[in-house]
Parts: sequence; structure tokens; C-alpha cells
Amino acid sequence: RTAVQALDFALALYANTGSRRISVRAGIHVGPLYIEEEDGFGLMVNYTARIVHLPPGAEIWVSNIAKSHIDEEKARRHINLEWVTHENIELKGFEGNHTMWSLVLESIYR
Repeated sequence: RTAVQALDFALALYANTGSRRISVRAGIHVGPLYIEEEDGFGLMVNYTARIVHLPPGAEIWVSNIAKSHIDEEKARRHINLEWVTHENIELKGFEGNHTMWSLVLESIYR
């Protein structure tokens, strides 16, 4: 329900997918959506789908607004996370350039 909860879930799944053959590529964004027959719809869903397709492999990327929510919460478990900024990203169907953030996962899972 929050960017922090989504990040915690993505980190846990990345750390243990249940199989070595499965890797995780996650995109996190926050915003309004509507639910119809247990499925989510709206611009937020489309924006997040664009984020998921940005990394070339198993990575966790977040939108600029999701990153600001994570920073605002200041969860102690996230203090040592290393982030890389990706600026001037164009997203199909969304005007302008966007800033995204990715986690340096090697620093977490050595």
C-alpha cells in the first residue's frame, strides 16, 4: 500500500525467489488507481509498467515520487541502501523527461 512496503516486498523477493532460476525485476511507483474485478487500472499502473521495462536485468527501480516517499519515511532498515539516479528518461505515453532511481543490489547481497 506504500512505496516502502513495495520496496520491502521487492527486496525480500529479490533475496529469495524460491528458485535460482527465477530473478526479480521490479518497478515501484505511487499514485491513484482504480480496482475493477480485482485488477488495477489507471495511469499509475501504466507508468509503473514503463518503469519495470527500464532495467536490462534483475534490478529494482523506483520512480522519483516513490523514492521521495521512501526517503520521507526514513525507515532504519533502508539507511544503508545505495541508489543510482537515472535522469532524463523518456517514457512512452508520458510527456517530458523523468527521473528514476535504481538500487545497487550488489551492496546488499554480497
